[in-house]
Amino acid sequence: MPITKTCRNCGTEFKVPPCRAKTAYTCSKACKYAMTPKTRSQLCKCETCGSEFHTPLSHYKRGEGRFCSRACHAVWQAASEEYSARVCGDNNPMWKGGVVSHRDGYIYQSKPQHPLTSNGYVLQHRLVMEDRMREEVPDHPFLTEGYLPVAIHVHHRDNDKANNHPGNLMAMTGEAHLRWHNSSRLPDPWECWPNIHPAA
Repeated sequence: MPITKTCRNCGTEFKVPPCRAKTAYTCSKACKYAMTPKTRSQLCKCETCGSEFHTPLSHYKRGEGRFCSRACHAVWQAASEEYSARVCGDNNPMWKGGVVSHRDGYIYQSKPQHPLTSNGYVLQHRLVMEDRMREEVPDHPFLTEGYLPVAIHVHHRDNDKANNHPGNLMAMTGEAHLRWHNSSRLPDPWECWPNIHPAA
């Protein structure tokens, strides 16, 4: 059963497990640091909310003590362009090359500036097709300022969603793509690019 104790700093009652019955004297870290001799703690001002708080002197000497809580630290991270640039893309320790496989079978690639980006990622087969069309048919009506709009789909000829080789892909209108999958009807020449017979 939890043990009820009274904070030596503010007088608030708080509960602790029995194993801490003899060692817990304060209800929070703030109260603990308020009772700590000034030689062992440092008064700091939070860079996010402006409130004052105490932090261990050893932490302060390491350059910590900028934020009073994790919540304030997270607010600063979200608003800081400097922090975003430092951990963006291949600077992030969790970076895996910018290519991820989704559970739906498709491969997504990091492309934050793409008009169809979702959380910084775009379907890789669309990027491959756009690159090919910019190089071979830059004036094709499917392209809008160098990108394929949502209405234009990219079809995998061998039905392998992970095979994004340029020769395996076809750009076609959404209507033609649905007809191909539903009835195997070939798209008309103006409904697809390149105009080749899709693999069965």
